Amino acid sequence: MNSHGKTQGVHALRHQRPPDRPCKLSKQQKSELPAQLSAGAEAFGFRGQVWTSKRVAVMVKKVFGINYHRGHCSRLLASIRYSPQKPIKRATQRDEVAIQKWKEHHWDKLNRQAKAEGRTIVFIDEAAFYLLPILVRTYAPCGQTPVLSVKLTYDHLSVIGGITPEGRIFMQSQDHSYKGPDVVHALSASFAQDCGEAADHLGWS
Repeated sequence: MNSHGKTQGVHALRHQRPPDRPCKLSKQQKSELPAQLSAGAEAFGFRGQVWTSKRVAVMVKKVFGINYHRGHCSRLLASIRYSPQKPIKRATQRDEVAIQKWKEHHWDKLNRQAKAEGRTIVFIDEAAFYLLPILVRTYAPCGQTPVLSVKLTYDHLSVIGGITPEGRIFMQSQDHSYKGPDVVHALSASFAQDCGEAADHLGWS
């Protein structure tokens, strides 16, 4: 046992975590950090709204002129109660109010009309496989699941699909965005062939 242990006991010999380096940002600058992060990564020239420690380091350099290692950025973000989380992605075009209104005021009438006319209702939607990574995490305030607003673009593989209330599914894909003529073709030809019925029997002719 060395002299330090003899004078202060066994506890003094245990490993002690070295003190953290002083924060380079002032208290005022640190208080401004959440507002800068809430602006989104794209506001600082990045593609996609995901915040990584490396991106935060670049942002801090641009805004405050202070260099931070990405590892130190992780501790800086933790100090303002930000943690890496898996975000929820939602298309910017989605209108929740309009969707609920349609369910409440139009669905029953449409369903009754389809049964009376012997038609098949097919719910159609288009999706896309983007070049951006899907499995990502972004820094966000602790306890608040981040929502990424994703603007639809043309650099993707497009897929259009339909499902009936009975659970029958139809699908078609192409290497460019679906526009009016493409949707009409999918409705009048591909889906009808998949289910073995003529398009006019489905009310799409």
